[in-house]
This record gives sequence, C-alpha cells and structure tokens, in this order.
Amino acid sequence: MNSKEYSREDNDNHIVLRRIEILAEYLDNKVKIPGTPFKFGFDAILGLIPGIGDTVSGLFSFYIIYHSSKMGVRKSSLLKMIYNVLIDVIFGVIPVIGDIFDFTWKANTKNIKLIHDDINTNNLRPRECSQSIIILILISIISFAFVLAVPTFIMIKLFEALFN
Repeated sequence: MNSKEYSREDNDNHIVLRRIEILAEYLDNKVKIPGTPFKFGFDAILGLIPGIGDTVSGLFSFYIIYHSSKMGVRKSSLLKMIYNVLIDVIFGVIPVIGDIFDFTWKANTKNIKLIHDDINTNNLRPRECSQSIIILILISIISFAFVLAVPTFIMIKLFEALFN
C-alpha cells in the first residue's frame, strides 16, 4: 500500500476522529467573543445549569474518551484524558468559580491534542475498548456523579433551612 492509500481501519479512525473533533469544538470553542481571541463552547454554557450541566458535558467528554480508546490511543494518554475531564467536572461544580473555570479549562481540546500526539507518534489501529478502560470510565462517571450529588444535596438542605 502506498502512502496515498488507506486501509479501512485508517478510514474508520479518520471518520471517528473527525466526529470527536467536531464534538470537542462544540463543547469548548464554538462561540467566539467578538473583538477578542476568546472562545467558549457548550461545556461552559451547560456548566451554568446547577446540578446537571457538568454531568451532561462530562458524559459528552467520556464519549470522546471511549472512542479514543477504540481508535487505539495509548492507555497513558487515555488516563490523562480522564484526568482532564475529572478536573473539569470537579472544579465545574463550584458555584461561580466553577463557571469561570468551565470557560477556561477546555478539557476536550486538551484531549483532542493528546489524540493527535498519539497519532503523530504511533500507528494507531482500531481495537475493542478493553474492559479495564470501560471500568475506569464507569468509575470516573460514578465519582463525578458523587462529587455533583454532595454539593447539590447540601444546597437543597440550605435552601430548605432558609426558606422553611
């Protein structure tokens, strides 16, 4: 096969990569503030919704990680990607500070860069998503759901105490 020909696996990876690049763009950089170089995306907008916004954007981020694993991205890169998303979600739940953090952290953009770094240094081949990666993603989702549930529960109890 010459350099201009691609295998079906390469084509599948290219299609998946393009999809997750578009998703990351929408989540992190879709809206440009006129007159500035600053961009933000739906992750920051969803983060403004107390309780569920960071959960929803976190699930989209884990979708990117899942497909990265299937593309053949190294486990060390996948762990960095999970770290980026967990930082985004954990800090995102803090009122006001978390909203500012959501506008600046851009975990999905960082994760797309990690994917490209792997593509440039390795010959990625699609693979089945290993059980260990699926378990790690599920543990991460449960962890950040817990992180979201505790402050939400505390806020509900505070409101009940103040307004009852």
